[in-house]
Amino acid sequence: MTQGKIEIPMTDIELLFGEAVLSIAQVGQAILTDVQSLQKTQMELLLKYTKMINDSLTAAIENSSKVPDISETLKQDPEMIKFSSDYDKSTTQLSHCNQFLETLKTEFSQFQKGSSGERVAASMHLLPKLTFLKTKVSKDDFNKPLDFKALNSNP
Repeated sequence: MTQGKIEIPMTDIELLFGEAVLSIAQVGQAILTDVQSLQKTQMELLLKYTKMINDSLTAAIENSSKVPDISETLKQDPEMIKFSSDYDKSTTQLSHCNQFLETLKTEFSQFQKGSSGERVAASMHLLPKLTFLKTKVSKDDFNKPLDFKALNSNP
């Protein structure tokens, strides 16, 4: 202890960085699981619309008529709308999660390069951020970019 301040061992901060990275990686894995489940929905929609197109082509050929445009049907299909929304959300979350992992790696690198005094000073603001990342981060935190500099234990 120096001048009434609590010193946090640097190895504890380094461990917290590692645990925060692991936590973010687990969130990324959960997002990937969501994306994989969307692939099943995508295949079901593909089969549904392939059948619809084939039926339309067959009917047009049999009746010597024009093939109908199914683009409006696609735009209004609740399954397609939900799939598109879920897919966009998951890919956005995954992108933000990956960007944040890169930020976290950069912060760790800067922390390691700092002098002893800089590391002690940095540990005071890093502790609540890393604790939050270790214990409370979720997929929903990545609906928008997560700002490490503004992050605190009570976002």
